[in-house]
Amino acid sequence: MNNKTVSQSATYLDTYFYLAQALLKNYYENIDLGSCHTIRQKWIHPNVVDCMSKKIEQKRYMCTSIKETKENYQLRFTLLSFMESKVFIELKVLTEASFCYTGCNIPSGFGQVSNLIFHPYNQGGRVVDWYLDDDYDHPFPGKHLGIPDTMTTFNAVTASAMLHSLDKKKIVSYALNNAKSSSPASGGLNVPYYDFSQISGNYDCTNFVSHALLAGGAVPYHTGGKGISSTGWYYVNLNTRSSSWSGVPYLHSFIINNKIKGPAGHSFSYERFDMRDGYPYEKGDILQFYSSSYGNWRHSTIVTGYYMAGDSNEYQRGALVTGRTSNGSYNYNTIAETIYPGDRKRIIKLSGYYH
Repeated sequence: MNNKTVSQSATYLDTYFYLAQALLKNYYENIDLGSCHTIRQKWIHPNVVDCMSKKIEQKRYMCTSIKETKENYQLRFTLLSFMESKVFIELKVLTEASFCYTGCNIPSGFGQVSNLIFHPYNQGGRVVDWYLDDDYDHPFPGKHLGIPDTMTTFNAVTASAMLHSLDKKKIVSYALNNAKSSSPASGGLNVPYYDFSQISGNYDCTNFVSHALLAGGAVPYHTGGKGISSTGWYYVNLNTRSSSWSGVPYLHSFIINNKIKGPAGHSFSYERFDMRDGYPYEKGDILQFYSSSYGNWRHSTIVTGYYMAGDSNEYQRGALVTGRTSNGSYNYNTIAETIYPGDRKRIIKLSGYYH
């Protein structure tokens, strides 16, 4: 198989990319706007049409159930790679959407990477398969590299330490400025940014959140030694780090139990709230998502805003979240209920950091 750059692409690459854009435009605008564009069926395998129709139906139901609508909606498509063999053509396409939720003037959006498989042009050139590089949309089995199945304790040593305030505005700023980046910046303190999605079957969401916490002033808690530690919160390199740095459940366990060094807080179930009763969580806190398909906590994000969540109650609010799954796959001021819809969600309310 030959991996070709766009400049070396086959004669019909423009046609393939045009068709890919038409298919993806139909998919996303049907979900997000309720519109439908006609694509000639001869260009798409019936199985792909059926799969797409079912996904649209499911996601439209989700949008309708939470009464979520969008305006100022724009899509942008970028061809990331092109691969060719004698039996198929594969295009990897980045779709980026920008919009505002109706009634909310905060810019929002998302990014997703699609892989589209075509028959060669001399065999009909139609789309025969399509899948998304997105864990919470198209799940597949996988575990974080080197993280043990069970954890006994994160803090075997108790000590007294002073609790300092986190700058949650800087946490939010880091998340919004880096979620879309192919090379996110370090959160600080000379901790290198390694994209954990480069490891097969892994994702970058919790590592991204850890760097956001660094940006807010949190200090790492290095418990010493090499290897992947079940204590502390730190990253030096892939061979010297803690499970809590990049593992969804382990970051939660560390923060809610920590009284020594690094970020601290407590957790509770996520719900919409009435702003007249106060804000139970703040911008800059963490929101994590459970996946019933996997039976575990699966995704970490930063709360970066609020949206008006009720038609009959103008004071009801819900969370907008920002996070990074991999290069090209991100949430940007996304309504929390649209991620793993129907599954449990929890807030990690940050009280500060120990030092």
